[in-house]
Amino acid sequence: MWYKTRNNTLKILPKPEQETNTMNFITTTKPKNQPFITSKILQWLWMSANQDIDVEAFKWLDLLVKKFETTKKLYFSYNAQFKACDKRYNDMSIYILFAEILVIFYGYNKKVLYLNCFLKVMDTLCASLSFLSINQKKKVAGLIKKETVLIENLIKSTL
Repeated sequence: MWYKTRNNTLKILPKPEQETNTMNFITTTKPKNQPFITSKILQWLWMSANQDIDVEAFKWLDLLVKKFETTKKLYFSYNAQFKACDKRYNDMSIYILFAEILVIFYGYNKKVLYLNCFLKVMDTLCASLSFLSINQKKKVAGLIKKETVLIENLIKSTL
């Protein structure tokens, strides 16, 4: 059922663009000051994932995963107790970047929690297609292809 639904979604999306490992981010330093801006945390995690992942990066990702698993949302910013202090959650670029990061980190350690969260983020993105730009839809199409490969590999590894 999941496979068929994702394939149907792929049919209505534009073709994904060639993948690149470059992004134009302003923030490349570890989060230090409150409030913690989600997009800046994700930018730092993406840069870490494409350079040298340290233990702190996994801690930050685990915090975001826990928040998403609990609320099914990524808020604009969080306070020191990691509670939402800005309740905006409709920035789909954050969800797309979060999904990309989850794929990368899952590739490093095969932590099923990251794959599970990735699947839920993909559900959110697929349910929000009407709110996405063309470029975002292309990214989601690429993520659906990655999702399919990850699930197929997981199934093969359990046989």
